[in-house]
Amino acid sequence: MANRIPALYSGHKICIICEGNEEYAYLTKLKELKVWNQQYEITLDNAGGNGNIPARY
Repeated sequence: MANRIPALYSGHKICIICEGNEEYAYLTKLKELKVWNQQYEITLDNAGGNGNIPARY
C-alpha cells in the first residue's frame, strides 16, 4: 500500500561557512553527490580564511 501522506517541502535552509578552498571544494562535491536530504536547501559560502568567518556569520 502506497503512502498517502504527501511529502512536504519544509523549506529548511542551511548555510555552511567554509574556512577556505579545501572545505568549500569538499562540501561542493558532497552537494553534487546529493548526500543530504532533499528537504534541505544547502548553500555554501567560502570565507577565504579563518579570520573572515565572523564577518560572514
